[in-house]
Amino acid sequence: MRADRIPLFPLNVVLFPGEQLPLHIFEPRYRRMVRECLDSKSPFGMLLALPDGIVRVGCTAEILEVIKRYEDGRMDIITVGRDPFRVVELFSGDPLLEGHVDYLEDTDSTAAPQSIKQFVELYETYSQGFRRRPTGATRLHHRGGASLGPLVETAASGTSHRVRTPAPAFDVPSRLGAASTESRDPATSRRRQRFRFKLTASFSNWFADRGPMTASTSLHHSGQPKPHTLGELKRIPDFDARTTALSVKNEIRRNLLCSIERNQPLFPGVHGYDDSVIPQIVNALLSRHNFILLGLRGQAKSRILRGLMQLLDPEIPVIAGCEINDHPLRPICRACRERLAGEGDNTPIAWLPRDQRYVEKLATPDVTIADILGDVDPIRAARGGRDLSDELTIHYGLLPRANRGIFAVNELPDLAGKIQVGLFNIMQEGDIQIKGYPLRLPLDVLLVFTANPEDYTARGKIITPLKDRLGAEIRTHYPTSIEDGITITTQEAWTQRDSAIKVEVPDYLREVVEEIAFQAREDKRVDKRSGVSQRLPITTLENLVSSAEQRAARTGESFGVARVADLYAALPSITGKLELEYEGELKGAETIARELIRAAVGRVFSKHFSEVNLQPVTQWFELGGELKIPDIISTPQRYQQLARIQGLLDHVGKLGVHSRKDEPQAAGAAEMILEGLWAHRRIGRSEERGFYADKPQRAPEPRESPNRPRRNYN
Repeated sequence: MRADRIPLFPLNVVLFPGEQLPLHIFEPRYRRMVRECLDSKSPFGMLLALPDGIVRVGCTAEILEVIKRYEDGRMDIITVGRDPFRVVELFSGDPLLEGHVDYLEDTDSTAAPQSIKQFVELYETYSQGFRRRPTGATRLHHRGGASLGPLVETAASGTSHRVRTPAPAFDVPSRLGAASTESRDPATSRRRQRFRFKLTASFSNWFADRGPMTASTSLHHSGQPKPHTLGELKRIPDFDARTTALSVKNEIRRNLLCSIERNQPLFPGVHGYDDSVIPQIVNALLSRHNFILLGLRGQAKSRILRGLMQLLDPEIPVIAGCEINDHPLRPICRACRERLAGEGDNTPIAWLPRDQRYVEKLATPDVTIADILGDVDPIRAARGGRDLSDELTIHYGLLPRANRGIFAVNELPDLAGKIQVGLFNIMQEGDIQIKGYPLRLPLDVLLVFTANPEDYTARGKIITPLKDRLGAEIRTHYPTSIEDGITITTQEAWTQRDSAIKVEVPDYLREVVEEIAFQAREDKRVDKRSGVSQRLPITTLENLVSSAEQRAARTGESFGVARVADLYAALPSITGKLELEYEGELKGAETIARELIRAAVGRVFSKHFSEVNLQPVTQWFELGGELKIPDIISTPQRYQQLARIQGLLDHVGKLGVHSRKDEPQAAGAAEMILEGLWAHRRIGRSEERGFYADKPQRAPEPRESPNRPRRNYN
């Protein structure tokens, strides 16, 4: 039996495998669901909706054809039933209802005799109604007394059917806020749907004893409000206490498998780790391991940890007012146990969303054991007249408050050794000591950490017993390709600004910005132990845009294209992120940064112009031409100066410029060509003269010495 997590579509009709069903989709959330299913070529699940809830046995629907698309987004589609399934757990994510389902396979097992008897009686009842009532109307009654109204009348031969009178209002509407089949089915089809409605509602009881449905999430999508007391929680249809006892690691494991089966992105916004880091994280989570991410600065370690909360259920029930999110059926703190014993099923419960189940702490040397685990509260003891050793006098720290969730610690080596001891003690033994008072506290928590390898010796270390209790040590890395780096930088940099001046950054400049970081990571004068953070290209690109925006504002232009000269305006974003070795310190951070820019420009220039003949351009300079472009100059003036160089604008198409008459783009690309020629030392450039011909210096000729007679030494 294979498991899956699919979107669910409650409707007042029953879909059987192999049967086609036309639907009119008009509600926005279900229009989006249909579009996603069409894009991914995946089915959705159809469930029968009853007045008192939804039936948990359904069938997947495959979209065969989109008959019509309306201007407002509505659609007419044809679906066909594929695989029957049983809902194991509902997920009340907004706005769609999803479910973890088990697909039902054909077996030779025999149903209970009583279920077979009820099924046969029900079938015979409706069959006799079709055969024996030539003039009268058969009325079906929903459990609870709701009438389905007059159904059909048949001729004595029992072959043709027609509606005798319009049916009165029925408790289950023909449209359930999402789709309609009423106006598109003939009368015979509607009669069959009513028959299937009652037949399936009764037959689904046979599946009820095949397994429980979890109640860790609310069933408000089926029309039921969220339970507010323990008794209401227990009265949820198909409630089973065993399924609500799922640990947080098992919960993450289950949701992770569902996401993998549906090909959903596991960590949105994290790029370049698909074949390295993410598979290792998945293995650790499937193994229910606590783990640590080990890597240098700017490698998305914190982003990954925060992405773990998306693998939690949308919400879980907790005892209302509990500091450590106690489970209503399995409380671990004394206050909740006493409350449950006194109030019983009237114990109030609350629903905790997933974002409140993630607790993160940055480790610093001043963090105390009270911050992490807790401390005795003398005021609470005095007000309650309790002894200091009483459990009810404890003020819980961050770790107990993360119970039934995820607890993350950034920069773990900065945490004092005695606090690390407290962490592994509660990880392994499930008990803590506060002010010398032992306390048994079996927390249900996933512990995850980050660390920088440099910190192992610079500021602290991870104690050996704690490392031994971590299931996995996963090493992160910087982007391995320029494309991945550009994707990350484009995602994180603030370039789309709400301003009257629009600035465009050409693709070749984005390559140069990313290449600067790659060159810095390879440079021997840059400390590799410290690393070059991915924040370097992010802030460089932002400063690049700001420089172009400032220039456009000074020249009175409403549109600007970033220039290669703007890279040097972003020097402060580069120098502040480089930790230099001794050789680099001798030259200075700004000199190193300028050399990195030159090397990056040269690398990108070689990529685009390795087979292009630029001899006419260099000849223009060799014949005495010079060009100095001021920092503040309008685009037309800059274009006119660059157009004087013979053959220069003929090659701007290599950098993605579609027309040389596009002055902003063509001028920027022409400057990039000149900068590339300078990077390869084919022309010269200085602050005073601008671009000019860099004539090679001749080697000094050896001086002629007079021929002196050698002196003989005896």
